Amino acid sequence: MSQSLRVFFRNDDVNELCPELRELTELCISEKVPIAHAVEPANVTRECVDWLLEKKAKHGRLVEIIQHGYDHTWHGKGEYGGDRPYETVQEEIRSGAKLMDRYFGDQWFRAMVFPFGYYNRASMKAVSDLGFLLMSCHWNPRLSRRLFYQAGRLLRQGLIRGRHASPHMNFYPGTRVLSVDTTVSYIRRYFGGHTGTESEWFDLDTLMARHEAAREHISTIGWITHHRYHTKPEHIKLIADSIAEMKRRDPEIRFLNYEEIYRERQDA
Repeated sequence: MSQSLRVFFRNDDVNELCPELRELTELCISEKVPIAHAVEPANVTRECVDWLLEKKAKHGRLVEIIQHGYDHTWHGKGEYGGDRPYETVQEEIRSGAKLMDRYFGDQWFRAMVFPFGYYNRASMKAVSDLGFLLMSCHWNPRLSRRLFYQAGRLLRQGLIRGRHASPHMNFYPGTRVLSVDTTVSYIRRYFGGHTGTESEWFDLDTLMARHEAAREHISTIGWITHHRYHTKPEHIKLIADSIAEMKRRDPEIRFLNYEEIYRERQDA
């Protein structure tokens, strides 16, 4: 592709301050790779808030703070999928944003990540009505998925039969909310639900194959992880190795955060 490659990193389920959160953040800072921490507003501790603010004050763009739903509760199909009504989800998301304002002031970027990856039309309308600038879900390079996304563009729909028809790097249909979706997950399977710490990880070759498959079609690629599953030294090493391999393969690669991607899209 002619466009230079842009890569962003997102870490979900930020609530308590733990060694794994510290280690992931310090790795990204040392590599000059911005990390977007998706914070659960109703669950985040004061200790974690203070630490995030300290890191952001010291390292600026390398530590980004965004909103991850409200309290990460499962309501049948994620926190914001299924048939949850507009009034309910709007109030929850609004309450979450108020908490983010109280905790982080102007140091968080108004981006929404829906817990568990599910959302419905009411939830997306609430995000738009509440003035969020960006949402992040998922994008898959498989042909069947790309055809599905194309159908969404033709129909001007971001959801088709409850499934995310990714408008990646375009504004979500009917809104001014930019869709910037992740593509590569470090973790193949999670065990133990929202409080679990056991997981099965992809190896480096598989991760890079997925990265290259996406690179054939898009020039902004998101990598996602969940810090609490980094329970072994090889997990953090895998993240470091993947960053090194991306830099080796593409010396012109640009590691950006969500706000930078949003501003570039606005200026395009």
